[in-house]
Amino acid sequence: LVKMDPTMHTVDPENEGILELQNEVINIRSMLSGPLKRDCPIVLVPGFSGWGRPLLGTVNYFGGFENLPLILSQLGYVVIVVRIGPISTNRERAPWQDLLPPRGLNPLIDFITSCSYESRQDRIYDLHLDHWGFSRNPGETYSQMRARIAPDITTWWTGLHNGLYDNSISGIGNLNAFAPTPSPNIYYFTMSFCATRPFPKDTLTTQDINGFLALFPLNQVWNPLGVWGRVAAPFQPLGTRLGVLPSLYAALTWITDVANRHLQIMQYFSQIPRPGSQIPRQDMLPLIMYPAYAMGGRGTTLPGITLQEFQHNDGIVNTRSMDGPSTGPVNHGSFTARLAAAAPANLKGIYWNLGANATIDHADQIGVFTDPDTVRLLIH
Repeated sequence: LVKMDPTMHTVDPENEGILELQNEVINIRSMLSGPLKRDCPIVLVPGFSGWGRPLLGTVNYFGGFENLPLILSQLGYVVIVVRIGPISTNRERAPWQDLLPPRGLNPLIDFITSCSYESRQDRIYDLHLDHWGFSRNPGETYSQMRARIAPDITTWWTGLHNGLYDNSISGIGNLNAFAPTPSPNIYYFTMSFCATRPFPKDTLTTQDINGFLALFPLNQVWNPLGVWGRVAAPFQPLGTRLGVLPSLYAALTWITDVANRHLQIMQYFSQIPRPGSQIPRQDMLPLIMYPAYAMGGRGTTLPGITLQEFQHNDGIVNTRSMDGPSTGPVNHGSFTARLAAAAPANLKGIYWNLGANATIDHADQIGVFTDPDTVRLLIH
């Protein structure tokens, strides 16, 4: 069993949000006398890529190498794991219906039927769509189940009550209109995650310069042994600062723009992301490095948010969006200090931002780790 005391874990100093949360837990415990009550439910909500049982018998959503809901329940806490999957949510919520045309839903119907045919404990991947009736009735064959749920799948997909619509631009706007303000009965805490770092202020190297000069005819005659690159490279830092020589950033932007123009002419994709103020950290999960790079160069300007702020991200989500509602109020600093000085009710309905974390990407946040039983089988 892992250590469940959050105050005993070592935290990287770059993760100020986790450190502040640790401090708040210590301070709140010191304010409470006697044994802590454990009858208040802890609700764990999977994100967009969530699943119920371990995926393929090996990957858990919550808790790393242990089953967090099980551990908390064994410690006496009431734990509720909300069954919301990647394209689910409930009937009152919903994102995009345009990925597949209404008349071309056969692959989707086959996919949902295949994933939902077995009982929940035996499914390889649980879509969590049983509340829509996308599950097998007793004694029902695969073909019978498929025929029964096909009309409902069409209604679900073409409507506004699926998890894809909620994550579209229109869906997010509708959700905000549905619940525009925080509840006055709830304490809200948030922290942000940034797994990118500033684009390096590097200059072109000897190899870069000679590689460019090699594009010209008779390069070996007028640039023997790459002499011009060797001569020019030492002057790059000063020339870049004076604005007479291009930086690595400027050169990469030019190359990207040239590639995009010609790919568009050839009718290929022409959306190679331009470099931005942020690039992925080297320890980021490789699978999300490309979207992190693309978001780090996204040239979107929003009211009250600088371009540099907008380009920080965790590989999937923009960091600025995790700070709390843009319309406020969002408080920083010590929650427990305010709690001791004011009535608890006065602190509800307000977001408390605990700070940013620099070494945690989106995959770390959702806890995609291997089941310990699988590890033991491999080791032994």
